[in-house]
Amino acid sequence: MNMSQFGTSRLKCVVLTSQVYSTCILHALSTEKEEVMGLFLGEWQVNPTHEAIAYVTDSMILQRSDKRKDRVEVSPEQLHLAVLQAESASKEQGRHIRVIGWYHSHPHITVYPSDVDLATQERQQQLDPRFFGSIFSCFDENQQDQSQRLQTICFQSKRLANPSGFERLKSAEIPFGVAPAALTRTLLANPQPPLYQLPASLLDELKQLYQVQCSTSDPASSSLAQRFCSSRTQLEYINHLSVLAEHVLLPLLTSLAQRRHQQREELKALQSRLDYQGHAVGNSDSLVNLE
Repeated sequence: MNMSQFGTSRLKCVVLTSQVYSTCILHALSTEKEEVMGLFLGEWQVNPTHEAIAYVTDSMILQRSDKRKDRVEVSPEQLHLAVLQAESASKEQGRHIRVIGWYHSHPHITVYPSDVDLATQERQQQLDPRFFGSIFSCFDENQQDQSQRLQTICFQSKRLANPSGFERLKSAEIPFGVAPAALTRTLLANPQPPLYQLPASLLDELKQLYQVQCSTSDPASSSLAQRFCSSRTQLEYINHLSVLAEHVLLPLLTSLAQRRHQQREELKALQSRLDYQGHAVGNSDSLVNLE
């Protein structure tokens, strides 16, 4: 099927690997004061009815160039890096890996896209009608029982004409599902799971912000106001590091410890089964040294 057929197909649904979905959730929960953003990498597959299914096999965490609470902007350099990463995966695997979507968080607000989100999505759809957006709503508290819920949607933009004849943008929700990573083909060009790249990416972002704030101050000045500003900048940086450790690093370490324990138990069960079947001959035939 040629590329013109791909370009005219309608997006039917989105499939994310469990690894990508977990990364996006943790990324969204990393801060409740600012929106975060990332890109989806993967490929489209077209069925016999010319409907496209988006298979998301990787994500790229982006650093924010605009840190306002309700805005997410990304530098052209990062977008270029995402394209290069997709091209590298395509060459290595012989598949057409590309940037197929984007995601961002909605802390303390609903999951539905804003007018800005719809306009951003429409611009991307002008380049490829299968491109989609995703929103992760988090820290949305129910005032009645004080519970919090996390919601996710995938969407596209479409124009509708109102009775007065003017067109307006409206969200068209796209069905999505989460599949185990083993059931979807992963990106070999990125051996490190994106989930474990999140702390380093967030740390780099904090360092860059701290360096920018320090560069605006005069280190030679000994005025009380200057020293106060310098101390406040350092305290804010330390506080951000503490939040990163508490909300990102510690949950990751806990998850890794649980996964390690689970895998060790599975290996023990497999080893016992192998021994029972009489296929293990000495320690050299063991699946793994569990000591």
